Amino acid sequence: MTAGLAKPSIVRCSKLNTVHFKELLFKIGKLQDHDLERVLTAIRYYF
Repeated sequence: MTAGLAKPSIVRCSKLNTVHFKELLFKIGKLQDHDLERVLTAIRYYF
């Protein structure tokens, strides 16, 4: 729960969607720097 989420979660980098910022109502958590770097590395792999 270091990201502040109620349940364990995963990022599925192969199934990305775009969302307009006005559709975002609130933050549900925050990734730690090392987790964010892993997500960004995986996204770069796909694109």
